[in-house]
Amino acid sequence: MPRRTPTIRIVPEVLTWARKSTGLSQEELSRKIRSGDVNVSDWERSGTAALVTPSQLEDIADAVKRPTAALLLDSPPDEASPPKDFRRADRRPLSYSPNLSRAIRRARRLQRVASEVLPTLGEHIAPDLPGAFSVTDDAEEAAAQVRDACDIPEDIHTEWRDVGAALRSWRAAVESRNVLVFNWDFPRDEAQGFSLSDAHPNAIMLSAADSQPARCFTLWHEFGHLLLRNTGLCITDEPEDDGNDDDRRTEYWCNRFAGSMLVDGELLLSRPQTAAVASRQYGYEEDLRTLANQFKVSRHVVLFRMRHMEILPSDRFWWEYDRLRKEQPQRSPRKGRGGRNIPNEVVRYSGQRLVRGMLQALDRGELTRAEIADHLGARLKHLDNIRREVHR
Repeated sequence: MPRRTPTIRIVPEVLTWARKSTGLSQEELSRKIRSGDVNVSDWERSGTAALVTPSQLEDIADAVKRPTAALLLDSPPDEASPPKDFRRADRRPLSYSPNLSRAIRRARRLQRVASEVLPTLGEHIAPDLPGAFSVTDDAEEAAAQVRDACDIPEDIHTEWRDVGAALRSWRAAVESRNVLVFNWDFPRDEAQGFSLSDAHPNAIMLSAADSQPARCFTLWHEFGHLLLRNTGLCITDEPEDDGNDDDRRTEYWCNRFAGSMLVDGELLLSRPQTAAVASRQYGYEEDLRTLANQFKVSRHVVLFRMRHMEILPSDRFWWEYDRLRKEQPQRSPRKGRGGRNIPNEVVRYSGQRLVRGMLQALDRGELTRAEIADHLGARLKHLDNIRREVHR
């Protein structure tokens, strides 16, 4: 008599939660289950528990990036709400992609780890912000207060060799205010970043698929959301005006704040290239590029500042802004390939402060090597090199 294949019980609501939290449709999940003729919609619609084989359970867990134990719960767990969607309405997908869904979950998980690890090391996790702001406040004044709090000089850009150095410096300034900064590979045309202000420590996630100048801008744009006490998901396009729509006004304010952080207004006005761009209808591309190189920002940011400071009229701004957008190369999330520096990636993705804190917790016996490797998505063999990377 042939042996019957054992089956395992999954509550339909738990399966639906796991699938949706990963950004998969029923059809996509069905295709990822290799054994048997599977229709996930039938399992989720069932009034009783779905019965799956052990191999099907493993396929589901792999597809939704959850441990198998999570699929065996009696009900979906309580999880924080996803960030509010501040992306332009006509660009919003019906749901988040699996990459973006994983980035949100990863940021939430690292937040929880930080909230447990950092206080045991005597570190504060409440954000050290210069105050709460609203969109009725002056964004440039908010930027001035943050610059003072972080002791950032107006001409800080003169200290950097390139945009990579600028990004590292800006990230360190944000993390000095007890805000974690993460990177993850998700499509920049789906989102450029998001902010999490509803738990301590606050956190910002940037798209590692975006350019370094764009990440500098997104970093401070998302910090603006933290000042407004927003938890939001963004594409940092310029709204056509601040208007009466609350989301659009919020994005406009955060763009003004980010531009003010990156480019000091008085210094911009003092540059001869600024006057050249403002006075010419064409032939100023090299002046615009020179300004971007001087301030270690993108040409888009220079345009933002000129529009916000009323150096450029609106029609000139939009013409040039659209032209630059068409030039912008489309980048994809990086695929696995040879020659990668895994320790460097781990530190860039999770941030110096959190990785250093985890290693200190390891030295104190509060975390195991296996726990750190799991939290950082690294292999045990990489931990010693990760330590060297942090101290380097």
